[in-house]
Amino acid sequence: GTNNDVKVARCANRACTGVASINTVDGAATVGRGIALAIGNDGFPVMSYADINGGDLKLAKCIDVACNAAPTISSVDAAAAVLADSTAIMIGADGNPVVLYSDATNSALKVAACGNPSCSTPATITVVRDFPSGAVHAGDIVLAADNRPMFCHGAFVGGVPLVEFAHCSTADCAGGVVDAVIDNQAGLQLQSCSLLLTAGGLP
Repeated sequence: GTNNDVKVARCANRACTGVASINTVDGAATVGRGIALAIGNDGFPVMSYADINGGDLKLAKCIDVACNAAPTISSVDAAAAVLADSTAIMIGADGNPVVLYSDATNSALKVAACGNPSCSTPATITVVRDFPSGAVHAGDIVLAADNRPMFCHGAFVGGVPLVEFAHCSTADCAGGVVDAVIDNQAGLQLQSCSLLLTAGGLP
């Protein structure tokens, strides 16, 4: 929008009728694309997003339920030109955020596993998919029953669009991934895919 701020709106009730509490999380210039939201183990919001001015991946950790107080804001990856509208976040079994995002500079899909709940210490950053002659868009990421991330994403490879599913071999994805092509029909729109698990643990 006009200000490119990152904001949080906390509804007054489950139907979100009435006046919501709206707070600015990050009001720095030209930020606030590709926002993804999770709730930390402390019950407070945590979000990933792209700084479209510098291309950094950022993470904001609120210290109350409505983000009234100033959150902790961390630059997680300053080496990536993060694609707008292309981050996803989950909370790992250790209570720390895990972020899926695309590095437009290197046509790579990355996972950043934070070292603490606010990601204020260096994260473990892993290239999980590399498309040197294509483009990739982060989709969605969830925690599987084995405490390892699962995610989906879209990519253009050799001019062919595809949607992939992947299951990380380790909790931080540094051990590699097992992936499978879900769909590769012509005309796919790859900016978005969503992922959830059934009661039986199937994606």
